[in-house]
Amino acid sequence: MITLIVEKNQTPVYQQLYKQLQRQILCGRVRANEPLPSIRVVAKELNISVIPVKMAYEMLQNDGYMYTIAGKGCFACEMDTKSTRLANNKLSDAVNYCKNIGLTAKDIFALMNNQLQM
Repeated sequence: MITLIVEKNQTPVYQQLYKQLQRQILCGRVRANEPLPSIRVVAKELNISVIPVKMAYEMLQNDGYMYTIAGKGCFACEMDTKSTRLANNKLSDAVNYCKNIGLTAKDIFALMNNQLQM
């Protein structure tokens, strides 16, 4: 089940949607080849324009997180080990940077939690 929310903050709606869907695909909450809700359905449920949803979906497709089949819809891509490795490497770099500037594990978890809430 895909859960999406839009918060009224400085982050553009399309970026909020992109990050949420990206995370859900990377973490396996959305399985490979699972259909994503249509752009119109997302827009209606969130009471927003279709434009930011379309932008988020286009970004997800361009970045390899989803694919489209004409007349059938949008689907989550299979996240191969290369994608998982890339995510792990980026996370490792971020954690190392935080340690190097003197943040504690508790500080790092707090920062990660804040990012996940975005």
